[in-house]
Amino acid sequence: MLRKVMEILAWAGVAAYLAIALAFTDRMESTETVSRICVEFMDSTEIQFIDREDVIKILKLHGLKITGVPADSINRAAVRQAVYDIPEVKGTDVYYTP
Repeated sequence: MLRKVMEILAWAGVAAYLAIALAFTDRMESTETVSRICVEFMDSTEIQFIDREDVIKILKLHGLKITGVPADSINRAAVRQAVYDIPEVKGTDVYYTP
């Protein structure tokens, strides 16, 4: 009986730790500001039709401010669509890494 109680307490402790860790992670992302934009190209022919500056210029033309704003306030769907609308682009991934 005592062993069962200890096992339940151990699992409750693990669950509490995970909940607290996730709460701190969520809070940190909402307060971190984006300091730079990284643009990576996967071009099988290595002919670069567009470059990083072109992508940043198009984001500015769409009114999307990326740097200097909190990470959770960026509309990732709008960024993805703005980049995807470039004729030379076949696909996009937009994500944030701390």
